Amino acid sequence: PALDMQRLRVPLLAIRAAKDRLVPSGSVQPFAHLPNSQTITIPGPHMLLQTVSDTCAPPIAAFMQKCCGNSENT
Repeated sequence: PALDMQRLRVPLLAIRAAKDRLVPSGSVQPFAHLPNSQTITIPGPHMLLQTVSDTCAPPIAAFMQKCCGNSENT
């Protein structure tokens, strides 16, 4: 069965690599209009988390803080 993405209610962060030569830039478009979603573009190649993790960490942490609150006390 096809996934009805409009029913998705969990927070979603779509991260796109600005210099990705494998995944087309439009691949994040299906997520753009979902509730609780955010799309960011990070300068770097495919496999961002492995190649520029220091650049990826702050926006991921900010997204987690925004959607999940302070989790340091858990």
